[in-house]
Amino acid sequence: MKPNQQNRPNTNVPGYELTNSFLRLSELKQRVQMLTKPNSSPRALWRYPFVLAFAGLLLMCTQVEKEIDQAVNNREKVDQSLKLTQIKGEIFTVVEKQPEFPGGMDGLSKYLQENLRYPAAAQRANVQGRVFMSFVVTQDGGIADAKVLKGIGFGCDEEAIRVTSRMPKWKPGSQDGKPLNVRYVLPIAFELEPEALKQQAK
Repeated sequence: MKPNQQNRPNTNVPGYELTNSFLRLSELKQRVQMLTKPNSSPRALWRYPFVLAFAGLLLMCTQVEKEIDQAVNNREKVDQSLKLTQIKGEIFTVVEKQPEFPGGMDGLSKYLQENLRYPAAAQRANVQGRVFMSFVVTQDGGIADAKVLKGIGFGCDEEAIRVTSRMPKWKPGSQDGKPLNVRYVLPIAFELEPEALKQQAK
């Protein structure tokens, strides 16, 4: 071994292995720019409430669409159940003795008060009015072919069909003592209570 050979530096080691990536100027410049970046302007902050309000409006619209779809599905189910009731024989509109609900008109009013549910969509929109229903009271007192002659929408028409289709058997109409199929028209009123109107006005 030659003298002073051990004190000589190893020239075979590549120079790049003695450096590290933390000293790269481009990355250091990027970090400085991020730290010195100004905060959002006050005008930009005003946009957030509008974005939140718009998102809330979209959520409400989605909920209304769901309620409408549910009302349509309920109506289809009711229509299918009503189709199962067969009407045998001729249908009359004027007979000697008209069909009668059990308990008369008082019994019918009580039934509607206890079973009629005000649709949520109609409450929110403050919709009131009458739905005119047409249905056939069959020879045995059953209800068939229920349909809306004049509706007010917002789920009230579907609710009127539901309540009508679930009515108990009527006393059938008759002519000369013979029971007949008679078409009957019934107005069903949807009226909001005064307290509910006050709450919606607030």
